[in-house]
Amino acid sequence: MKNGRQMAIDSAITAIDQLITKYMDGKINCKHVLDDDQRYACDAMVLGSLMKGARSIGIWPKPAAPFSGKRLGKLLGEIRSIKILDIYNKQGMPSDTRSPSWNCHGLEDSIKATMKIIEEGLDDLELDDYKKNR
Repeated sequence: MKNGRQMAIDSAITAIDQLITKYMDGKINCKHVLDDDQRYACDAMVLGSLMKGARSIGIWPKPAAPFSGKRLGKLLGEIRSIKILDIYNKQGMPSDTRSPSWNCHGLEDSIKATMKIIEEGLDDLELDDYKKNR
């Protein structure tokens, strides 16, 4: 079961690390408008939000296993609480630069869904381990 938790922690951290890498690679990810400068700025805001959120909970730069001091339930909650800012509102229009929009690209929803999948996989693993030990 310990290995299952270790793998779950690694999966959760890797999910965020992969998003950071995706936004760092130089490609423009924002598809909300045609203006490349605005899309670049939007991607930069998303990247900064991801990096700052991940750093604040101690998962960026990506730590190496065995993830000492990390508890899975707490970590998943912290990851779910990362706020991702972007510069476009849900209608695809630039928001007021003094008040950026939240989650317009759906990344927060995607992160929450990924954390749920990790939790559900661990629940299945724990049930299988329980059955083996009976």
